[in-house]
Amino acid sequence: MPEERTIPGGRAQLFRTIFEQSIVGIALADLDGKLLETNDAFQRMLGYAAAELIGKPLAEITHPDDWQVEASLLLGSRDLNARDAQIRLVKRYVRKDGTLVWARLHACVIHDAQGRPIFALGMAEDITEQKLAEDRLADETERLSVTLRSIGDAVIATDVDGRIQVFNKVAETLTAWPLDTALGRRIDEVIFLQDRQTHQPCVEPFKDVLRGMARLDLADPLMLVARDGRDHMIAGTANAIYDRASKPAGMVLAFRDVTEKVHVEEEQLRREKLESLGFLAGGIAHDFNNLLTSILGNVTLARSEKSENALHELLGSAEQATLQAKELTLQLLTFAEGGVPIKQVVSPADLIREAARLALHGSKSRLEFHIPPGLFTVDMDPGQIGQVIRNLTINADQAMPGGGRVVIEAENATLAAATIGTIPPGRYVRIAVTDSGIGIPDRFLDKIFDPYFTTKAEGSGLGLATSLSIVRHHGGHIRVQSRVGIGSMFEVFLPAAADAAPPAPKQVDAPPGAAARPGRVLIMDDEEAIRQIGSRILTRHGFTVETAADGAAALRLYEESVRKGAPYDVVVLDLTIRGGMGGRDTIRALLELDPHVKAIVSSGYSNDPVMSTFRQHGFRGVVVKPYQLDSFVDTVRRVAAETG
Repeated sequence: MPEERTIPGGRAQLFRTIFEQSIVGIALADLDGKLLETNDAFQRMLGYAAAELIGKPLAEITHPDDWQVEASLLLGSRDLNARDAQIRLVKRYVRKDGTLVWARLHACVIHDAQGRPIFALGMAEDITEQKLAEDRLADETERLSVTLRSIGDAVIATDVDGRIQVFNKVAETLTAWPLDTALGRRIDEVIFLQDRQTHQPCVEPFKDVLRGMARLDLADPLMLVARDGRDHMIAGTANAIYDRASKPAGMVLAFRDVTEKVHVEEEQLRREKLESLGFLAGGIAHDFNNLLTSILGNVTLARSEKSENALHELLGSAEQATLQAKELTLQLLTFAEGGVPIKQVVSPADLIREAARLALHGSKSRLEFHIPPGLFTVDMDPGQIGQVIRNLTINADQAMPGGGRVVIEAENATLAAATIGTIPPGRYVRIAVTDSGIGIPDRFLDKIFDPYFTTKAEGSGLGLATSLSIVRHHGGHIRVQSRVGIGSMFEVFLPAAADAAPPAPKQVDAPPGAAARPGRVLIMDDEEAIRQIGSRILTRHGFTVETAADGAAALRLYEESVRKGAPYDVVVLDLTIRGGMGGRDTIRALLELDPHVKAIVSSGYSNDPVMSTFRQHGFRGVVVKPYQLDSFVDTVRRVAAETG
C-alpha cells in the first residue's frame, strides 16, 4: 500500500488555497443565481471588492443578451439526471464601471450525496484581448471581402501547395468556376493559360512564384481559357506570399480582362499599317513611274535615232534609270521580309569610308571620319551595309540644305545585357553618323523608320526603313538621337564576327587554256527574256551558251553533255521556277549526276536562305537579277576557273 501523505491544514484548507490563488476567476452561486463567493481573480476581472459581489445576482453582472442563454443552461443542469452536465460558453460580463469583459465560462451544478443540486460553480477566463483581436481580424476579413467583391480585378490567393484559399467574384466570372467548387483546388486546375499567338499552353506558369523564386508579370497578355470554353485575354501579376520567417506561404494572383483593350489596340495598329501601306504604295508608284518614264523615253528616242553617239548616250541614260529601278527594288525587298544578307567576314573601316564618300559625291557637305585602327571584323553583306552607310550619310546631308559637316565615327563596343534595345550582350562595332542640321521634332521620332515617311523636300523616305530592316537582318540595332536646331545622330550596332580578322581571299588558279576557251554554260530560267539576255552577255565574252526553261530540261541537257564526255563548265540555275523544278531541287539532282558540277544560283530576291548559304547547298556562286554585265561575267568566269 502506498504511504498516505498528510495534507497540511487538511483538505479543506488545500481547496481554499487553490480557490484563492487560481489565476482563473472562480465564483459560487446558489440555485437562484445569486453569488455566494468569488476569488480574487474573479473580483479583479470585474473590478468589484469581494463584499460587493456577495448576494449580487449573476444577471446583474452579465450582458442581457447572454444571460438568457446562461440561465437556461443552469436551469437544465439542476435536473437530477443532469448531475454530470457541463456548461461551456463564451459570454460577456459587465464590469463595475460598465465596460464589458469577454470570458470563456466553464460551469457545472454541484449535487449533494443524494444527488440534489445545492449550488453552481463557474470558472471564467478573461479572453477580452483575444476576442477583440478576433473581432479586428473578422472586421479586416470583412473589409477585405468587400474590397475583393468591389474591385474590377480578379484576385486569387493560394497556400504554399497552390491550393486556392481566396477567390473573388470577378475570378468566378472570368474563369466560370463557382467559388465553392474552386476553393481547395490547385490553381493550375482552375487557371489554364495559353500563348495568345500560338495557342500553346503555358506549362506550370506559377511554379516558381509558389517557390518564392520569381514574380510573374503578365504585361504581355495571355489567353485564359475559362471552364465554359470562352477565351479571355488577361494581364496582371502573380507574387509570392511570405510568412513571418520569410518562407514562401502561398501566392496571390491579380489579373484583369483586357480583351477589349487588345482588340482596340489591334484595330489601331491595323489602321496605322494601312496608313503606312498607303504611303508605301504612293511612294512606289511615284518613283517607279518616274523611272519607267525615263527608260521608255530613252528607248523610244533610241529606236528613231540614227547617230551612233546619240544612240549610245540614250541607251546609257536608259541603263542608268534601270539601275536606279533595281536599287529601288532591292530597297523594297530588303524592307520587306526578304533581303536575307549574303554574308562574308569584312573589316568595316574601308567600306564605311567608301560608301560615305560615294553618297556625298557632288554635295556641299564635307565628311569627317573618326575611325581608329583595329576595328572588329563583322560578318556582313557588304552591299547591304554599304547601303545603310549611304542612306544615313545622304540623310545627314539632306538635313543641312546649305551644306555642313557630316561626322562618321566607328569604334569597338562591348555591351552588357539589355544595354541597347533588345540585342544580346557581346562584342559590336558601333557606327555613328552625326549632322548639325535641322533636327527631328519629337512628334516624328517614332515615325522616321516608317516607309515613305519623310519631312524633307528631297528623298523618297525609304532609306531609313531599308536601313532598319538591313541592320535587323544582321542581328544589330539602330537608334537615333536628335534635337531641333542642333542636329541628329544615328547609331548602328553590328555584331562582331567570331574571327578577329577577315579570311584571306581564296586564290583560284585558272586551268591551262582557260583564257583561250572561256567554256560552255547552261542557263536555266523560266523567263525567255532573261535566258536571251544572259545568253547574249556570255556569248559576247566568248562562252558557248545553251538554255533551259526549267529543272527537268536542264537535267536532260546536262545528262546528255555528261554522256558525250563534255559536261558544262558552269550551270546558272534560277532559284524559283513557276510550275516547275527550281534551283534548289535541280542542284540536288545535278550533284547526284555529277558531284563536280559547278553551279551558280540566281534570283531576283534573296529571302530564300539558299542565297545567303549557297555553298551549303552545293552552289559555288550567286548572281542577283537583273544581271549587271561585269559582275555577272566575272562570277561565271571565276566559277568556271575553279578546280575540284
